[in-house]
Amino acid sequence: MTSKTLISLSLFLSLFSFSKCGKVGRNCSDNIYSFNSDSAKVYPDKDSIQVGDTLWLEASTPTTVKDSTTGKTVDYANAENMGIAISMLLFNENSTSNPNPTYGLSDFDFAIKEGSYYTSNQYANNYLYDEANGYYNFKIAVIAHQTGLYALSISDAINVYRKDDKCTKASFSITFQQTDQHLYLYQNLYPNQEISEYERTHLYCFKVY
Repeated sequence: MTSKTLISLSLFLSLFSFSKCGKVGRNCSDNIYSFNSDSAKVYPDKDSIQVGDTLWLEASTPTTVKDSTTGKTVDYANAENMGIAISMLLFNENSTSNPNPTYGLSDFDFAIKEGSYYTSNQYANNYLYDEANGYYNFKIAVIAHQTGLYALSISDAINVYRKDDKCTKASFSITFQQTDQHLYLYQNLYPNQEISEYERTHLYCFKVY
């Protein structure tokens, strides 16, 4: 498996690991709404931090949102499984021929400030948003305890359903905004390959020293 394949697989698995629930009942729909929340940010968004330093990851989206397909405004409050998956890749920064990324979640501690823990596997930690005052909110502290070059990836949310309507589902595009993602660190590892649009919107790169 190539390095870029592993990265793409990690992004897919971080999304899939949280949103793999299928149809909840007979005649249930697939995702019929598509919302763009574009709401995640990391701070302080420096390209390097020290062991023991904390990065904050926040994401927020209103419960009443516009469907990107129809333009219709939809009240999507009271969701049962609105969530986000977080994955971490550790790169061999001394080799552009084979940066050889591995999964690096164990190199960090995670402390939830808004939201709740759902589940985890070797690829991703999965969390639920809190709902309050017309918003879904998530906030977590990411505390480094190993050195290295990392990429934090976030997932979209798919198959999101409401507690009073488990059949109708929606997808939420959760992308980085107002954050310097330091993608040059990633591009330096793959100088001859183009960064995909999904990587551009879902990766945050940084060093720990």
